[in-house]
Amino acid sequence: MIKKESLERLKDSIDLVELISNYIEVKKAGINYMALCPFHNEKTPSFVINKEKGFYHCYGCGQSGDGISFLMEYEKLDFNEAATKLASMFNVTLEYTNEGFSKDKPLSDILGVLAKFYHSNIYKHKEILEYLTKRGVSEESIEAFKIGYCASSIETMNFIEANKLSKSEALELGVITEGNDRIYAKFANRIIFPIQSNTGNVVGFGGRTLSAEKNIAKYLNSPQSRLFNKSKLFYGYNLAKPYIYNAREVIITEGYLDVIMLFQAGIKNVVATLGTALNEQHVSQLKKLDSKIRLCFDGDGAGVKAAFRAASLLAKHSFDGSVSIIEGGLDPADMMRLNKKEEFLSLIKNSKDFFRFVLEEIVKNYNLSHPVEKKKAYEECLSFLNTLDPFLFNEYKSYVSLLLGMDSKLIAPKRLNVQSAKKTNKIEPTSIKSHLSIAEKNILLSMKEDVSLFELGLNYLDSKNFSEPYFFEALLEDRDTKTLNFLYVEDNLKTLNLEDFTAQLRLLLLGCAMSNLEILKNNIMLDPKERFSQITELQKKIAKLRSGELVIV
Repeated sequence: MIKKESLERLKDSIDLVELISNYIEVKKAGINYMALCPFHNEKTPSFVINKEKGFYHCYGCGQSGDGISFLMEYEKLDFNEAATKLASMFNVTLEYTNEGFSKDKPLSDILGVLAKFYHSNIYKHKEILEYLTKRGVSEESIEAFKIGYCASSIETMNFIEANKLSKSEALELGVITEGNDRIYAKFANRIIFPIQSNTGNVVGFGGRTLSAEKNIAKYLNSPQSRLFNKSKLFYGYNLAKPYIYNAREVIITEGYLDVIMLFQAGIKNVVATLGTALNEQHVSQLKKLDSKIRLCFDGDGAGVKAAFRAASLLAKHSFDGSVSIIEGGLDPADMMRLNKKEEFLSLIKNSKDFFRFVLEEIVKNYNLSHPVEKKKAYEECLSFLNTLDPFLFNEYKSYVSLLLGMDSKLIAPKRLNVQSAKKTNKIEPTSIKSHLSIAEKNILLSMKEDVSLFELGLNYLDSKNFSEPYFFEALLEDRDTKTLNFLYVEDNLKTLNLEDFTAQLRLLLLGCAMSNLEILKNNIMLDPKERFSQITELQKKIAKLRSGELVIV
């Protein structure tokens, strides 16, 4: 916690006119300064800045405050983020109380120092620059995003030693790690993408290997730490935020290079998730932007699945936005490299809104000429509609009727489901009766209890993999959900270790694949060539699952 005296010293040091002039045009008007208000649309200036008192007020919309509140509102920062950025801008050292000192003790800028080292190091490695050039990355982009290279482990260890950087901090932040009785650099032999906070401070790294070895992960992110929470941050946000505010629109992609190449092409209101599914913490950040959300994901199975989950989540929160799926094995970075900028912009412009995208993806999985299959499609569509507010439910039930070829009057909210019962306190979570298998329950409990297993499960699982999809959907919404508390009172359930969880996950996916294969074989209404293609693809997945490999079903 920042000391009160330290905070007062910061406020006294802020030149409010200088600060606000960094963001909007300010003009002298008598003893005060005037500007067009940045918080609402106006043609005549009503935003007044009193430099002496360090105070601003808009006579149009009523917004007022000091330097900290201006930065919080303009850049959508929390109090500590705004104070920290202002301290850096006006050269003030913040002091902290001893309350919770072990947790709140400020860390040094070891990540910033290493980021500069890795960035300077990239110019010493011709093969890395050639790879980036081949991917279309310009030197200007290398500079803008401070892309670097971590060579051998010993080079990083020597740099830390020579510059008297804290090894304990480096360990805590995941720059170095321990194993086999030695300490070594986590990102050795990887291209480095510094990950910055909303205020521009380096809080973590993404590392990309060029090795072709199958047992080496292509991308690595810094582990969770006091500074780095990958479930909350967006890559590139610190550079994209002014363009997002101006456009009132944000494009969300999947990778570092997507952001870099789009930015390089002049599409600068773009960010990326950090190797994790869009979640409730991301939603909290997006709500602050008050902008239209454009999801742009790859057209492979994993990309479509991620888009489906993200769109479902954003639709539940009534966001305005859409989904674009890039076909042909390309991603946004590829499109920019191939000079397909106009095609990309057209794809974004003509994209499907979240609600229609989710409903169409649901219906794709069922044979609507088969009554039982059609009923399942209706139930899943209804389950999605029931997550929406009543107005949107009513708006999109007609689209469901169109997709399924049924009377919209038959589509109505369930009179009582687990969600509504929970909200009205008519039942307790521990009294919920379910027909989930033991394997399903163990997987859900393990994902609820262990964040690493939760992330692993998200890579392969979908609500359709469960006999009762609602419970998985509740877990996606909130890992602390009380809806799954009934698992704690059941016998023979436990949080699995990684090996057992992987085994149970594989068996669950195998069961789903076998069931899907049986449905496909009996689906005589499907085009024979398409049916043969789908059966062949599914049989390949079954073979992989039987051999011990995890695949998306």
